[in-house]
Amino acid sequence: MEVQIELFLSGQAELASNIPGVYLKSNSTTVSYQASHAYDFYRVMEAVATAANTARFF
Repeated sequence: MEVQIELFLSGQAELASNIPGVYLKSNSTTVSYQASHAYDFYRVMEAVATAANTARFF
């Protein structure tokens, strides 16, 4: 299952794309992740949310 998450700021998306397996879509604030299990999906969603929450720039 491919998961795409749209964030508000480009800085949030850039930080989230540092997570292994998370890729930044070109010219957007969207990141994507290919999840093989629901558990992986949940863990990555939590990590993306945590990373995005620490962004202090646009």
